[in-house]
Formats: sequence, C-alpha cells, structure tokens
Amino acid sequence: MSQQPLYLYFTVFSHFDCATCALYSVSSLSLFFYVNQSEVYSEVAMSFPMGTLLWIKCDDGEWWPATVRDVGNDLLRHMDCGFDTCVEFYHDPGNIYPINASSVDVRPMHVVEAEREEDEKPLFRVKRTSHAVRRAIAANREVTPSTAVTQSYCARELTCMSALLDSVNADTASQLRQTLQSEGVDLSSRGIRRAARRKPREALKTPSLPGAPSISSSTEDAPIVADAPSGSALGRKSSSRTTTSQRRQRKVAKSESVIEAEVAYREPLDPAKLDALRLGVFESSDRFVLSPVYRYLDVLGGVEVEGNCVKTTLPSPLAFHEEPSGGFPPTQRVLLVPLKNLSHGHIDGWMQPFEYEGNQISMVLSVNGETVAMPSGTSLPSGREKDAVRTAPVVDVTDHVMHGELFSLRVSFTGFIDDAKLWEGIIVAVHVEHMDMDVLVNQIMSSNLVPARADRDDVVGVQVRVVCPLTSLPLVIPVRGVDCEHMQCVELRSLLIHCIRTNVWNCPLCWAPTTPGTITVNRRLKEWLEAHCSWVGEVDFIMETPQGTPLHVVWRKKNSATVTAVFAVE
Repeated sequence: MSQQPLYLYFTVFSHFDCATCALYSVSSLSLFFYVNQSEVYSEVAMSFPMGTLLWIKCDDGEWWPATVRDVGNDLLRHMDCGFDTCVEFYHDPGNIYPINASSVDVRPMHVVEAEREEDEKPLFRVKRTSHAVRRAIAANREVTPSTAVTQSYCARELTCMSALLDSVNADTASQLRQTLQSEGVDLSSRGIRRAARRKPREALKTPSLPGAPSISSSTEDAPIVADAPSGSALGRKSSSRTTTSQRRQRKVAKSESVIEAEVAYREPLDPAKLDALRLGVFESSDRFVLSPVYRYLDVLGGVEVEGNCVKTTLPSPLAFHEEPSGGFPPTQRVLLVPLKNLSHGHIDGWMQPFEYEGNQISMVLSVNGETVAMPSGTSLPSGREKDAVRTAPVVDVTDHVMHGELFSLRVSFTGFIDDAKLWEGIIVAVHVEHMDMDVLVNQIMSSNLVPARADRDDVVGVQVRVVCPLTSLPLVIPVRGVDCEHMQCVELRSLLIHCIRTNVWNCPLCWAPTTPGTITVNRRLKEWLEAHCSWVGEVDFIMETPQGTPLHVVWRKKNSATVTAVFAVE
C-alpha cells in the first residue's frame, strides 16, 4: 500500500474541531496527511460556487475577506475532517485554506453597497482588515475578457451604450460594464475607435439594458450628449440629420459635447499597483510628493489615463473607515494627485490649457458629475527647472466625495488632436490630513539645523535687513535655507505661504532648497528682534558680529527738510 504526503496549510479558527489532529492557537500550522490512494471516497460538493467572496471570522475576532478556490475534490476527500470548501484569503494570497462553509463564522461578502446587510456594513470599515477589503473589492471588479465569438457593434452603438451607462448610478453602471465586457463588448475609447475603423455593415441590434429604452440604428452617426438631464434615462440627442460641416474631417475635435459622449469606462488600479504607489511614492522617505502642509494617511484608489477621455469609480474614506458620530474632521481631505505612468514622477502635473488651430484645448475633471477647478501651472525661472524642488499640484475633492462610499471620476478634454495623446498619467486619490500652519512652524522651530556657512569667518560684518524681502514687513522668525549663500533672512510664514502656493520649495533669493527639513532659523537675530521689537521701524540693517558679542545696529537715517514757502496750486 503506497502512501503519498499531502501538504496543506491551515489558519486556525476557533470553530475547527478535527478528529485527525489537534489544532492549537497559533497563527498557522503545517499538517501532513498520508493518504491511502487505494481507498474510495465519496465526492465532496462545494457549498459556494468558485470565486464567491466570503467573510471568515478568525481567532483574532476579525472578519477577513476570502474567495472560494477550486482545488479539486480529491483534496477535500482525503481530509475527511468536516471541511467542504477551500478558500484563499486576500491578506495571505497564494495559500489555500479548508473551511466548513456551514459554520456560523462564514458568511457571504457583498461588494455592491446596496446589497449589503446592516450587520455587514461595519465590516467594510474595520481598519485592521481595510487593505484586505480593498484587495477583495478591486479583484471582484476585474473582469477577464471573454474569448467567445460575439456580435460586433458599430462605433455609434458603442457610444450610445456608454451614454446609457452614464445615466445610472455608479454601482449599476459598473455591473453592466462587467457584463458587457465579459460578452466581448468593449466600451473603451480604444474599442470605439477600433469599431469605427471596421468596414460598414448592416445595422445590428443593440443589446437591451435593464431600464433603458431601445436605440435605433441609422446610417449617420449623430452626436450623443452623455450628461443626461435629471429624470431622463437618455441624454439629449441631436437631430439624425447630418450637415456637411459635421461630416467634414478636422484635426481638432468638433465640440465638447461630442468628446463627453466618447468617454470610456476604465477599471481602477488593482491592489498590487496601489501597494506599489503606497510604498514607492507616498510612504518613501526619498520622495517629496505632497506638500508638507498635508500629512499622508492612505491611498484610496487610482486610474490610468492614456490620452483619452475616461471615467471610473473610486472609493472614498467612508469605504474603509467608520464615520465618527460628528462626521470626519474638516482637516481630513481627499486629494487627486497626478503621476507619470511608469516612473510615477509628480513634477509634470496636469495638462495646462493651450490653443491649437483656433481651438482651446483643456483638461476637465468631474467628480460625481460636478466639474472641479484645475490648479494653474507654475512658471519657473529660465534655467532653474532642473534644480527646482517641486511638490505635486493636487486637486482637493473632499466636498464632492464625503457623501458615500464610492465616487465617480471623469477625465475629459475639450478637444483632441489626431495621432496625439493629450495627457498620459495616473490619477491617484489620496486620503490626507491638512496640518495647521502653526504645527509646521513649530516643527521647523524645534529643529537645530546649522547653516552650511555658519563656521566661516567672512560672515562677520555682513548686513542683514530686518524686513522680509518677500513682503517688506518686519521679520519675526528670520530663516533661510541651510545651503543659501546669502545671510539675508526671510520671514518663515511668508516663505511657507509662497512655497505652498507655488508648489516650489526653493529660496526665492538664491534658489537653494527650502523644504521644511532644510530651513534654519537665525536665532541670534530672532532674539534681538524679540527684545527690540519697538525699534524695528528705525533700524536699517543688523550687522553680523562674532559669537559672544552683541549684534551691531545700523540705524535708519532721518531726512530733515526745511520748508521755506508754501504755494497754493489751483
């Protein structure tokens, strides 16, 4: 009788009671079963279909998301320990665990918010399991394109389908897109362009969508406006009659309404890419992406843009955190951050408006159907681009997304240029905390940075004005960068406001870096200003002196004038 070792890994659950072996309260236990292959076992039926999402309560008391995996009936037959289902946990990918699906510690997981039971909703907001929940939600939205031969549709029909899906809520639209994509119907802008290049064919019947009216085909592709008015399932449709000017091919797009109709849905970034962004961009000490006024909390989601109009659905903080009784504090914000596709660089920012052949081409961001303001570009001094220390120009969408667990994001353009991609990159939704200016000031004040030229003898006798060169107001906290070659100081708050507004963290006087970690306070001058604040208006310069000796004051000269006569001028 031959025996073959079978290796299984178990996560220990409190409800498991196996007669073959004893399970102890450890995180994992490797068990060996020697199977008599000559014995015949009855078939084991899986309690849930393959790919079903489940909540499983573990020994730590938390409900963890998992998915049912097909490992073959032989694996469960050999065990004979009351297990009827094998699952893979999203927080421990690659390992298969057997469970008893009829246990009270196993329950289905509903990704769609409307389908969740009341006692299930809090499970989506547990901080400890939030990363695993994000993986489960994203994996459930990923759809593998079907290889089956399907009926093809023309570009106009695909555009109409996309317009119909814009008129329903985000969850329903996502489900319908997955169903259509699994049947080989590609509603992306690339799929629509591919359909437009196919040879003309006879009109095909458009598949019916739940709750949507039928769409009739015509030989002319009439523009469709994707944004439907309130109470209407379909957007406004222009006349099917096409004029000569509408048929004329132009390099620049016809109008903004046509561009909006061609917005294609794009799946958000998968959990693996989001983890790479967390570790390599936002949590890396080598990167300076967000302005220091923001304290990074987490990456919520993201989407890739490849030069075309796209739309997607992303989670808000409500999807991962239970809302406090008084709501989230106003300091917690949701930002949209632009990054490069491959390098994840952040300095290029958003596409800035430009004019091409008499047409204004600009980038438009819409959140939950509302257009948000785009930040303006930063102009850098000529020749200083390489040495500029820049943070990402972010878009604050907090007021638009804090009303539900999901929000829609649309990226569109008011025009396009043939054979050219207007903007390529990744838009990342980031959860941050906005820090008060006083907190940032206190952090800089508490540092003990020493200027790079503090130990040089030639600093003696250098004149320093007691007014800020940025605002012409008296200095209160005089600072400069540790690498600045000048002794002149600027006011700390004025410098921070300037850098936050421009997203450029360089000294305005010499272009040396002035990030919070490279700013030093002239403490001798600060102490003198505090002791002689009433004299500041009469001081012209303060001259640096050797350590241990008082600073030398250069007083402002008073101009006296003698008035000899006064003339009345009519």
